[in-house]
Amino acid sequence: PGSGAAPGSAGSGVLLLARADRQQAYVGQQVTVEYDLAYRSWLENVGFKEVPSFSGFWNKELFTAQTLQQHREVIEGVAYNVAPLKRVALFPTAAGPQHLDPMVVSCQVPLRQGRRGSLLDEFGFGRPTETLLVRSGGLDVRILPLPEAGRPAGFSGAVGRYSLAVQASPTTVPVGDPVTLRVDLSGTGNLSAVGPLELQL
Repeated sequence: PGSGAAPGSAGSGVLLLARADRQQAYVGQQVTVEYDLAYRSWLENVGFKEVPSFSGFWNKELFTAQTLQQHREVIEGVAYNVAPLKRVALFPTAAGPQHLDPMVVSCQVPLRQGRRGSLLDEFGFGRPTETLLVRSGGLDVRILPLPEAGRPAGFSGAVGRYSLAVQASPTTVPVGDPVTLRVDLSGTGNLSAVGPLELQL
C-alpha cells in the first residue's frame, strides 16, 4: 500500500500518515485511503485544518474519529501511539495519474522546555502547551481505463463485487391479486454507479 508522511514531522514526535490500499486502480474501482495520527507523548484538541478535495474521485466517507482510539505501532524503528482519524472510499472517474493533496490537522502538544520537568509534567499535567500543525504527505494513484474486452451487456460502469437478491411475497395468489416484489442489491463498490434495474416479467 502507498503511504505518505511529511518529511521532518517526526521531529515533533507527531506524524500524520496517509495510506492507500492500492497505488493503481481502474476507473470506478474503490481506493480506500486512511489518515492516522501517530504520536509519542500526550496531545489534545485534535482538529482538521485542511482536508483534501479528492478531485477526480467520487468519494464516500467511511469513518471520522470523534475520540482518539490508539494502538501501538512501530514506524521506522520507533514506537508510536497510532489513532485512526479518517477513512475515505474513493472511486476514480477518469483514467490517468491522480494526486491526492496532503491533509493538515492541528493539535496541542506540551511546550518544549530546556529542562526536564516533574513526573506530572511528563504526563501533561500543569505543563503549558503549544498548537502544532501536522501535515501528511500526498498520495499518487495511477488510474487505468476499463478494458473493452469481456464487458457484460448493458455495463453501466459500476466496478466491484455485487449480489442481487429477489423475493416475491406472497408466492401463491388468486388471479388479479397483487404480488410484492423486493429486489436487494448489495456488495462492495460504488452502488451509485449502478444503473436502473431492468426487470423482465
